[in-house]
This record gives sequence, structure tokens and C-alpha cells, in this order.
Amino acid sequence: MKTLKVTDETHKLLTMAKGELIASTGDPNLTYDDAINSLVGYWREGKQSGRDLTLKPYYFVRYTWWRRVDIDSVEKEMRDVFQVDNLEVPEVERERDMSPYGRERLRVRADTLGAYLAPERAVMYQREPQPFTARDMELRKRIFELYTRDRATPLPLFFQDEPKFEVPE
Repeated sequence: MKTLKVTDETHKLLTMAKGELIASTGDPNLTYDDAINSLVGYWREGKQSGRDLTLKPYYFVRYTWWRRVDIDSVEKEMRDVFQVDNLEVPEVERERDMSPYGRERLRVRADTLGAYLAPERAVMYQREPQPFTARDMELRKRIFELYTRDRATPLPLFFQDEPKFEVPE
């Protein structure tokens, strides 16, 4: 048995990993040693498969500035290629959003990539970090064509870089 010195932040992260491991296995008697062994196993598996273990789930927002995307025509176009769900938004007398055009009206899904579409913005996301498939790349390309801006305003504010993602060869 060895004693390790870890920072408070590392202890917090290790406790969260232990909690997730307990939740996934259902075994309340797991220890920190079990959590560390699980993380080491995950690291070894990633090294052997050549996966980038620093990869996070893809999340990127695209915008339009001076025009609005016609969501109805986009829905008809994408329904043939992707899974499309219409998000019902109830009509209310007093709108609480600063811009009702920012409210998502469609959810479009390829294989690992999904997107929420509104007339003025699109939010692309992945639940788990996985390599993009050909369909994912097609959805990403189409959203980039419709929503041509990477920040919400023409002013030089709120810069964001597109996150890294993998594409299998």
C-alpha cells in the first residue's frame, strides 16, 4: 500500500470519477484504487487504439448576421438525409426571449453529430467524443453553408475557435 499526495482539485476529480464508476457498476463498495485502475485501463485502451484521449465532445455555435434561415425549407431538405425532429414551441402573448429568432425549432441528427437549428443560429453538438462519420461531415458542411458566421455579432467580440474533431481515414 502506497500513499499519494494529490491536490484538492485532483481529489475532487477523482471523487467524481469514483462516483460515476459506482453509478455505472452499481457497486457501492468501490474504492479510490478501483477508480484509479479504471482510469488507467481507459488510458491504456486509448493508447492501444490510437484515440486522442484529450478529445472532448464537439460543441460549436454558428450564426447568421443579417438574414434568417428559412427553417421550414431546411427541414424539408434535410429530412431526406438526416433524422429531423420539429421542436414545438408554444405561442405566447408576451415573448420573453430577446429575439424569438434565436429559439431552436429543429433538431437534426446524423450519426454522432446533432444540431439545434434556429432562424439565426445553429448549435452543433456531440454527446460523446467520437470520430465524425461521412454523414456527420455532411451535416457540418451544410450547417456551415447556412450559418456563415462563427460569432453572434459583426463587432470584434466573442471570438471562438472550432473545436478539434477526428475523421476516420
